[in-house]
Amino acid sequence: MSAYVSTKSRMSVQTIAKISILGALAFLVMMFEIPLPFAPDFYKLGFDEVIVLIGGFALGPWAAVCIEALKIALNLLIGGTITMGVGELTNFLIGLSFVLPATIIYQRDKTRKHALFGLIAGTICMTILGGLLNYFVMLPAYSYFTCHWIALSNLAMQ
Repeated sequence: MSAYVSTKSRMSVQTIAKISILGALAFLVMMFEIPLPFAPDFYKLGFDEVIVLIGGFALGPWAAVCIEALKIALNLLIGGTITMGVGELTNFLIGLSFVLPATIIYQRDKTRKHALFGLIAGTICMTILGGLLNYFVMLPAYSYFTCHWIALSNLAMQ
C-alpha cells in the first residue's frame, strides 16, 4: 500500500463549509416566499434559487446540487410538508433544471456573456421541464397520494 492518499476526488473542508452556509442561507430565504394571488396555495414566488445559483457559479454544478438538496432537507426537517413530499421533490427537480444548465454553461467560460446565456438556457429548461413535470408527474402524484391519505385517515377514524 502506498502512503500517498489522493484528495482530488474529495471536497475540501472549506468547500463543504461554503456549501453548508449557502444551503442554510437558501433555506432562510425560502422561508420568505410570496404566495401568488392567481394560483393555488402551493405555488409561491421565492428567491432561494438565487442563493443556489450564486453557489453554483462560485463552486460548480455539483455544489449547486448539494446546496439545493440541503435547502430542501432543511425545509423538510424544520418546516415539514403539506404535500406528502411531492412539493419538495418538485422544488428540487425544477430548481435543478434552472441551476444546472446555467452553472454548466458558466463553468465552460466564466464570462458575463456565458453567465447570461446560462441564465437564459436555465430559464428555458426550467419552463419546459417544470410544465411537463408538473402536468404529467407531480400533480397526478400529489392527487394520488392525497386521495390515499384521505382514504387511510377516514379508515382509521372508523
